[in-house]
Amino acid sequence: MPTYRSRLLIALVVFMAVSLAWAQSPTAQVTPREELRVALGYLGTEALDPIRGPNNNGTYLRMMFDPLVGIDYKGAKLSKETGLAKDWKTSADGLTYTFLLHQGVKFQDGTEVTAEDVKFSLERLADPQNLTTVGKIISNGIAKVAVLDKYQVQVALKQPMPTPLYRLSPLLDTSGLVTSKSHFEKVGAAGFAEKPRGSGPYKFVRRQAGSFITFEQAAPTHWAIGAPRFKRVTFRLVSDENSRIAMLKAGDVDFIDVGVEKSVQLRQSGFKIFKSDIADSLVILMNMPKEGSPTRDINLRTALSYAIDRESLNKFLFMGQAPPTGNPFAGQIGGQVIPPDPYDLAKAKEFLAKTKYGPGSQKLVLELHAQVRSAVPQMQQVAQTIQSDWRKLGVDSEIVFGDYGTWRAKVVAKTHAPNAVEVLNYGGRVDNSGNAILWWGCNGLLSHACDPEFDALAASWSAATSDALYETRAVRVEKYVRDHYFTIPGLDVPVLFAGNAQIRGDFSPGSIAVVFNERGLVWNPKP
Repeated sequence: MPTYRSRLLIALVVFMAVSLAWAQSPTAQVTPREELRVALGYLGTEALDPIRGPNNNGTYLRMMFDPLVGIDYKGAKLSKETGLAKDWKTSADGLTYTFLLHQGVKFQDGTEVTAEDVKFSLERLADPQNLTTVGKIISNGIAKVAVLDKYQVQVALKQPMPTPLYRLSPLLDTSGLVTSKSHFEKVGAAGFAEKPRGSGPYKFVRRQAGSFITFEQAAPTHWAIGAPRFKRVTFRLVSDENSRIAMLKAGDVDFIDVGVEKSVQLRQSGFKIFKSDIADSLVILMNMPKEGSPTRDINLRTALSYAIDRESLNKFLFMGQAPPTGNPFAGQIGGQVIPPDPYDLAKAKEFLAKTKYGPGSQKLVLELHAQVRSAVPQMQQVAQTIQSDWRKLGVDSEIVFGDYGTWRAKVVAKTHAPNAVEVLNYGGRVDNSGNAILWWGCNGLLSHACDPEFDALAASWSAATSDALYETRAVRVEKYVRDHYFTIPGLDVPVLFAGNAQIRGDFSPGSIAVVFNERGLVWNPKP
């Protein structure tokens, strides 16, 4: 008869075997709770209409809406299985795209998704109030959208456009999300903004601005992802990283975004850590179009760059996991490795002496804006470190710490101060041709520069007619931005998330710009 000790030993061996199996099996299943709870440091503008905010809004919008062009379960590449378009064809001259839609897909009001809805959604990108990241660029490039039949829509371009399929997919933006034409026309723009209807796996239930947004299953199964793993999904806005971590440890949430330092501690505590396939660029954006802006002087911009000790930033705030970079675009297809400016205070002072802010001259005080966004919860400490570095140069700054959405609205309205600069993590993406125009084109929505030579280069990049030409022009624009210090590149920052046992072990944040592969959290992939 087994003794107590032998029974205990057997139980211990069984427990260790089960634990090892769990650790080695990324797809080990846990019975999901009814609700998935996600806490993030930033939720975009919290608008429920896909064209009323930047692609940060995609975190929650893609719960409600399906994209025209889909992406795979890992959030890494385009897919004809998960977007409304089950196939597409491109004309030989690159000017016409014909999309064939999946049949039988229903909006949450029971009506079927048709080519008319796709046409309506693409034409809405021309709305003057469109605030999507690259929506205006897509709209400006479209000559005509035509319905060929119930399930075929054709898009004619004014000129060849690089990566249009990426731009209409979740990998880059929310511009490809399809809305119900009949519902929109029934309730109007204001009604749609309060009670949106899409064809996604979840429908909107309620929200409290600045606090949470809750969704529930729209149907027992979704045509693309199967039976969603959770009946409800709630996104909470929790800007403080320590608060998010405390909620995860207490079991109050299941998934959070987290910085490098705290991710190590959470991994040691048994939580799962997930890393995005594309890093963010920690950059300092200059503010050059404004009359009276001190950073219009390239010598000042150069001085500010050489005065930043990037290696110390990486070592002390990112545990050595965010290497210094001189590249303004993380993740760009065909992008080149550009070395960062070394920390050289003497050289920085030489450049400052060429400005009106040199020794014995006019005192310069900048507004250093630092925004709350995912991936860099320690942004305030980053700003304080940069402030300290610049003081050694002889340039002072006042830190303005706040919400990115509020700051972005000021930039759009051009109400920010002439002496303002901003430090933020610029989301890595495979295509930055649209964002280059957005950030630095004379007519860009968030324009921080106005340089006719740059506009010509950026327009040429955006109009590239082949992959080889596109990549060549990408390098030219990257070099121009870097050489002219439109922005000061800092570090390539890993984008990390932490989850508990409710998150599948094989979940991947993917290669999605700014946010993450949120549908992967609720997806039931086919075996």
